[in-house]
Amino acid sequence: MLFNLFFAQEKWNYSAEEMDQIKVDGQTIRRLKENVRFVKIGQVILTDHAVQYTKDDILYMNGNTIMINGLDTLTCDSMVY
Repeated sequence: MLFNLFFAQEKWNYSAEEMDQIKVDGQTIRRLKENVRFVKIGQVILTDHAVQYTKDDILYMNGNTIMINGLDTLTCDSMVY
């Protein structure tokens, strides 16, 4: 159980063609556009556009979205993670 908790708290590494960061009600929000990539150990998420709420570690993604988790791949047009 402790092993799963460790990986759940791991931070995302991310990249994008365009990126900005704002604060709303004291919470940091990242907006990423074009060739967005989020990476954790064993997981990769690729999408066109994403909004990341850093405090809650929530990702809202739109556009062509692909999540690769180990040997599994999920393709969709939007996702909340």
